[in-house]
Amino acid sequence: MEPTWNNAVTGWAIEQRAAGMAPSTIHLWRRYLRRLSRTAPAGPWTVTREQLVTWLAEPGWSPATRRSARTAVRSFYRWAVETERIDPAKSPATRLPKVKVRRGVPRPAPDDIIRESIARASLRVRLMLMLAAFAGLRRCEISRVHTSDLDGRILRVHGKGGRWRIVPIYPSLAALIRAQPPGWLFPSCHGAHLSPPYVGKLMSRALPGKWTAHTLRHAAATAWAEAGLDIDELAELLGHSSAEISRVYKLISMRKLSTGVERAARRLIDARPPDDELTA
Repeated sequence: MEPTWNNAVTGWAIEQRAAGMAPSTIHLWRRYLRRLSRTAPAGPWTVTREQLVTWLAEPGWSPATRRSARTAVRSFYRWAVETERIDPAKSPATRLPKVKVRRGVPRPAPDDIIRESIARASLRVRLMLMLAAFAGLRRCEISRVHTSDLDGRILRVHGKGGRWRIVPIYPSLAALIRAQPPGWLFPSCHGAHLSPPYVGKLMSRALPGKWTAHTLRHAAATAWAEAGLDIDELAELLGHSSAEISRVYKLISMRKLSTGVERAARRLIDARPPDDELTA
């Protein structure tokens, strides 16, 4: 990264840390800015809106990645305006096209896959799998679990965006956490906790085929929806910023849908005329 870019991005990152932005978010957004810098080596203050739009239209990006990159550059240039590095009228991030991201469909890992993977895993990975499948934690939240976060059967979860939430957990999972040495539940060799990508990699290795850490979170959310929790309760447990994000789990409850379809079909079949009437 060119010196001007490096100085600017470092200054922006320091201010985001001071504002309490999650380190993982700062790290991700720095990667986007580093990538942008390669398209504008003359410096961040020479970038035009047209260049940003072309960059955001880069082939191969998913809508979610494109939206995340858009948010990163908007944050960076908003900081540049607020710190008087550029004139507001010259900000290239003004009125960038909005990125539409279709709501995904939950893909919960099947119960038998979860049971078999937990049974085969080492203790460390078993804890990771259980935190995702039983408590609905994301990999970034799993990586930051500390033994002091557990109070009885209540786990204090360090969620996205620096937000904390409280999640009740299954007794056997609570017992396993209490049995671990004090400190980070998944410590690294450097004295900190494991990184979220590494936690995700360990979990993916323990799961067969297409199943991932996030499909275990989907399994937890789907099970809670089937147990009758409403969308506000789901949002609280999952750490969603809006209850609307949790609505999809209430709508896509396959066991309920299957039961409903079967019940409706059985009613129609049971109510049909005798065969001799149909052929009369």
